[in-house]
Amino acid sequence: MFNSELPAQSELPGTGRLIRSTLLAMAGALLLLITIVLPAEYGIDPTGIGQRLGLTALAHANPVTDTDLSVVVNTPTDDWRDDISVTIPGYGQAELKLTMQQDEKAVFEWHTDGESLAVDVHGDGAAEQFISYETLTTSDHAGELTAGFTGTHGWYWQNKSRRSVEVTLRTKGNYSALKRVL
Repeated sequence: MFNSELPAQSELPGTGRLIRSTLLAMAGALLLLITIVLPAEYGIDPTGIGQRLGLTALAHANPVTDTDLSVVVNTPTDDWRDDISVTIPGYGQAELKLTMQQDEKAVFEWHTDGESLAVDVHGDGAAEQFISYETLTTSDHAGELTAGFTGTHGWYWQNKSRRSVEVTLRTKGNYSALKRVL
């Protein structure tokens, strides 16, 4: 359906104005290329602005690939039911979850090899149920997790540093499975 009239020839911009607009758009794109894209993607910073904005560090960050993600299941020691280690690459993430019925309890402790991680302890279930138990940034944490509903409950870690971080999680209690989600 056509709802408006075509503009008259006199209302359209002239050739000079179109050329000027095109040149301005090209100059803006070139400016963004030199000041933002080249420093962030390739580490090329002819103006020095990328260094001041911290963009050149992005060019040297290691990309996360499936081969960077590793899980090592250790033999449980003491009275721990599961003992699992996950290597999280620089700027990467990992998520481990327990499958639990409502009101079941699990005891946990986790620690890194030194670097602090951002962590969200949460759960999700059927019918889009979601609960966030706690969020923090630390290199170790221990506690008890009580399932607010039937579903999966666990830990999402985010590594905000350049270097790989190994996190080791130990769990025991009432749950049917421990699995890596991410």
